[in-house]
Amino acid sequence: MIIVDVETTGIHPEKTSILSIGALDFSHPEKQFYGECNIWENAEIHQAALDVNGFTKEECTNKKKQSQKQLIEAFMQWIKDCEEQTFAGENPSFDRDFIAATAKRENVEWISVYRTI
Repeated sequence: MIIVDVETTGIHPEKTSILSIGALDFSHPEKQFYGECNIWENAEIHQAALDVNGFTKEECTNKKKQSQKQLIEAFMQWIKDCEEQTFAGENPSFDRDFIAATAKRENVEWISVYRTI
């Protein structure tokens, strides 16, 4: 099982952007993933979301951070080594839907994670 948490610029995966992905393999807690990225071009930034996750608008658009594509590719590679690929967390369906939408937008192969806890 993968414990996952995604921070975003809003609640709509088609309009807003991932800012970070944090995850750990529940069966092997030493196996962890964390990465941040800059937002995709023209993504909406909602101040209410930033108030919750603590990111600033400057951090959202920091070009020194990796791209969304790089972050999703790294995360997909990390997932491949996890035995169980069920997502768990506070709101895992939200996290899964953002990751899937980002993978689709960035033309990155999505490892089909359907089950959530």
